[in-house]
Amino acid sequence: MSLITGETVKVWHPIEGEPDEMGEPSVTFEGETVTGVLFEPGVWRELAAARPNGARCDATFHIPKAYDSPLQGCEIERLDRRYRIVGDPQPYGPDVPGPWNRAVLAVVCDG
Repeated sequence: MSLITGETVKVWHPIEGEPDEMGEPSVTFEGETVTGVLFEPGVWRELAAARPNGARCDATFHIPKAYDSPLQGCEIERLDRRYRIVGDPQPYGPDVPGPWNRAVLAVVCDG
């Protein structure tokens, strides 16, 4: 029995739609509830004059092994705040102990 249970979040998957009136592709999002997710708050930044193209991360979500859907291009909603997933998070592998096997870096979506 694990003392850490995680929490429920909503993962928003992008769905391509018809082009808009200007011919640009439209995107809508379809939500899916995921339970047992660990939330790690904090700000990690790798931005500096020496690394102008570095990355910023406002939170890390640790995803349970049971959830195996791709997360590239998705957003995660937790407590009415939405985060955009950075990159294409991959699972660690089958030999990782415990119920979580994928760390997902995310940035806050404001607007």
